[in-house]
Amino acid sequence: MVYRMLQELLGNVIKHAEAAHVLVQLNFGEESFALTVEDDGKGIDGSKEGTGIGIFSLKARVAAFGVPWTCSLP
Repeated sequence: MVYRMLQELLGNVIKHAEAAHVLVQLNFGEESFALTVEDDGKGIDGSKEGTGIGIFSLKARVAAFGVPWTCSLP
């Protein structure tokens, strides 16, 4: 499931961000993990965040882990 989440996030960077660089981090411990994807692209419209099917499916996958969804916008 983490692979599919990363695939969707990187696909969004490629399709929408017009980024020159992307940073992917996966941090994990015994009881937790964090997947972070950062890019230097144009960002997303905060008022539209979460309205597309891609973000919707990401939120559903995160919810399946029982953890909160976090999206930081510049």
